[in-house]
Amino acid sequence: MPAQTTKPPAPNALADLECVLRQQIAVYRELGTLLTEHRVALEAMDLQPILAVNKKQSDLRNRLGKLEQHRKAIFAKLGATTLSELAARNGAAGLTVLKLRRELQRISAELGHQSKLTRKVASGMLGHLNTAVRVLTEAAGETGMYDKDGSPTRRRRMSLYMAA
Repeated sequence: MPAQTTKPPAPNALADLECVLRQQIAVYRELGTLLTEHRVALEAMDLQPILAVNKKQSDLRNRLGKLEQHRKAIFAKLGATTLSELAARNGAAGLTVLKLRRELQRISAELGHQSKLTRKVASGMLGHLNTAVRVLTEAAGETGMYDKDGSPTRRRRMSLYMAA
């Protein structure tokens, strides 16, 4: 059985990997912008911008999935198991790839923070909406008087015995 030899990766494969990482960074930045737009639309309770942003986010997530598949295919061609190993084998070009990975990690952490803020805003809005629906449902079931907060007050029926 002949010994396996490790061929150096094709330079264009490494350039392709760098290109894919740059595209992923661009998509993550765009997602960050959309997260801000989404939070603003939620705070304004404006449905149309919320739906538009959701569509754009979905499209970008699909694009990220395709880029990730492409990145994995290129990585497999390069024959490395980690980016650190790849960087060690490829000198300056490998260091560029590591720099891009650090940038992706930084942006990903920022997006996680932004996403957490948006989730908190959405949760608060949902709580207010649930309260409004509860009050409206109670009001629809009862006719009568309402207190200054808009909550229905129950009419006290005078008993026949008390009226006498």
